[in-house]
Amino acid sequence: MKKIISALAVSALVFGSAAAKTSVNLNYRNGAYLYSHTDNGEEGSANETSSTFGSLNSYNGGQDTLSFKASGDVLDFQLDLQPSIKNTGSNSDQLRFNVLKIGAKWGGFHMQGGWIGDGLNGGYRVTNDASNNEGAFFETYKLGSLFKNSLSKYSDNQVSIANVFDDRSFYGQADYTIAADDLKVNLKGSVISDRYWKSVTAEQNSGDKGWSVVADVSIKDLFKTEAFVKGANVSAKKKGETAADTRLALVPGLYFQWLGTENLIATVGGAATVYDGDFSDYSADLRVRYAVDENLSITYYLKYSALDTDKFISKNAYAANDAVDKNVGLGAAFTTDAVLWNFVNASYKMSPSVTLACSLGALTDLGDGKVADNKETKNGTTISVHPNAEFFAGKGASITVGLAGTFAGLGAQKDSTFGENANISFAVPVLFRVKM
Repeated sequence: MKKIISALAVSALVFGSAAAKTSVNLNYRNGAYLYSHTDNGEEGSANETSSTFGSLNSYNGGQDTLSFKASGDVLDFQLDLQPSIKNTGSNSDQLRFNVLKIGAKWGGFHMQGGWIGDGLNGGYRVTNDASNNEGAFFETYKLGSLFKNSLSKYSDNQVSIANVFDDRSFYGQADYTIAADDLKVNLKGSVISDRYWKSVTAEQNSGDKGWSVVADVSIKDLFKTEAFVKGANVSAKKKGETAADTRLALVPGLYFQWLGTENLIATVGGAATVYDGDFSDYSADLRVRYAVDENLSITYYLKYSALDTDKFISKNAYAANDAVDKNVGLGAAFTTDAVLWNFVNASYKMSPSVTLACSLGALTDLGDGKVADNKETKNGTTISVHPNAEFFAGKGASITVGLAGTFAGLGAQKDSTFGENANISFAVPVLFRVKM
């Protein structure tokens, strides 16, 4: 009887600790293009112009996350359900487990593990004014490489390597924090396994395994810095090889964020891809946000990415190839071996219920022609502009509406894929979001 009572007492203690603080959160968003139009500048071509009304298949179309969290002195738990009604593929309309993890802590030591979709980011991205447009317009590119198949894309995700671990993965992480006055040092080590469900009934396991080591150092209210290296054994061809081989791929990176100036946040750093001892690509980021006053703020991004065209991996799996990751705004994608991304956003809070913003982005081809049919500046510059307004119907509920315009191929060579004129696209995006 004493053993049973003791077991119940221990169980009650653990449960009470785990459930000391619980929350249920809802994050729903749904976007649409009320109208979109494209003119590719080629007179008489099949796709000279096209117009669409009421498209629901936009970047933020029909996404929802319901999250349950419980945390206490010893245990913490999180479960995220993510039903998606975005009708863009056979596996899009489904209920998915986006996060399922449990953790335990003792003093400065913390362990966690489980299944995770969005990863664990380092918090250096400077997205204070992103509002509802974070992924589609405001932060088109996250920290890391601009190239589509680079392993250092989304580089500060601690438990994932882009293009190695597809979508959702299992992970385990242990970290230890050392604190002395205002100085804090956090050391993390993770293991990653690419095992996930592509749909409700289909399971896939690629067998890829990986790891990461991360060191965070911060001085309160002054700065913080993150250094990391991630690794995995991957199979791919290097330039000039006829067959793929399995070799070690590494993603080293370093980011520094300054917090010591009033109203200013600044991040600078970079990451690279190292495959079998050779740098295949590298990138550098600068992000600054300055609050002019309590209502007006300015955010600026600068990113440069380049390939080593003498050594970079071929266009197979895990390749750091010459395709830029995403279209800018509504513009056409392009390939190059060096690219520059500039972005600036101004946000003005007119009242508690209305915020006005305007963003301007420019993606410029700086390539020397080695991977673009020997044409330098083949793609020219793509400019995107997005004035918008966010209306708050209540706490956590808002609607964003604006005009998105893109001008692609500015300054491009006339014998490029853009022809003699620039591609012009514009749309009227609307996004509804509720957070509870």
